[in-house]
Amino acid sequence: MKRKIFIILLLALVGFSVFTGYIIFLNSKKILYDSIKARADSFRDGFLYLLAQEKARISYNVEDYASWKEMGEKGVKEKDREWLRENLEPWIRIHFGYEQTKKCIR
Repeated sequence: MKRKIFIILLLALVGFSVFTGYIIFLNSKKILYDSIKARADSFRDGFLYLLAQEKARISYNVEDYASWKEMGEKGVKEKDREWLRENLEPWIRIHFGYEQTKKCIR
């Protein structure tokens, strides 16, 4: 009789252990999934941030090239000295540190 009770308790303990292990396995699977999803979201956000920075840089460069084209057309083709004084002088002063550009454009 003691042997039957011992076997029943042992089977109940094994069954409980298997059930608990299965629950823990399912829970750890969800935790792993959430961790992978959070990491993927982090990579996506970082990539989108870098993409936005590159887009802003390219946009700035295109605007700069457009200004150079406009300066070339106004300054060389049309010889618009007033336009050059108003637009080119501040750009040269800011980017190259020159303070006396009025002497250059007369």
